[in-house]
Amino acid sequence: EKTRDYGTVSEADTAVEQFLKTWVRTTFPDESIVAEESGGEALRIGWTIDPIDGTNFFAHGLTDWSISLSRFVDGEVVLGITYCPPTDEMFWAVKGSGAFVNGIKVKVSDLENPKREIVNLGQDIIRLYNRVDIEEELIKESRTHWAIGSTALALCKLGEGKIDLAVHMKQSIWDIAVGSLFIPEAGGRFRTWDSSPLDFSGKRANDIYADNGSLPQDWPFLS
Repeated sequence: EKTRDYGTVSEADTAVEQFLKTWVRTTFPDESIVAEESGGEALRIGWTIDPIDGTNFFAHGLTDWSISLSRFVDGEVVLGITYCPPTDEMFWAVKGSGAFVNGIKVKVSDLENPKREIVNLGQDIIRLYNRVDIEEELIKESRTHWAIGSTALALCKLGEGKIDLAVHMKQSIWDIAVGSLFIPEAGGRFRTWDSSPLDFSGKRANDIYADNGSLPQDWPFLS
């Protein structure tokens, strides 16, 4: 099915979300759930579910999509898991315990020169919000720009040290919850543009910036 915001919902989205919701409700019956397809309310302790982040890519037989699950307490993610089935990569982090890919501990890149960086920008920055200024500011001095169908997977790749900087607009909590934990646990930096707390309501309300922790943060859209 096509949705109004250029998105796609597949039978797989619905099936995966139902599977994960059943597991959460069986294992943690008193905790809330905020899921992409069915919504929900974020209480003090709960879970975010993104059954397929990058459904258009999934539907076209590409590999840039992922499944994400996170647990949060009082507006902070304490456990995050993102799985990329096509490549069999499992990214996970527990607060205070580091970030791992398939059991191997990872860290962000040590790049300090912006002219050599690989930048990941959310596709909606131009397509939906026409923020050409952001694209020009971030790409003109970088080495290359990497577009991907899954925000969650891109953020994990940053934590793994494969890319150096990521900027996304109007993200729902299930898109970025894992990255908000995985990147700091890997030694990187993750923040909203105005340093406000993350919005766990499920609205497309989170403008986020992440990098390896050593790149300059003097771009004008950050406050």
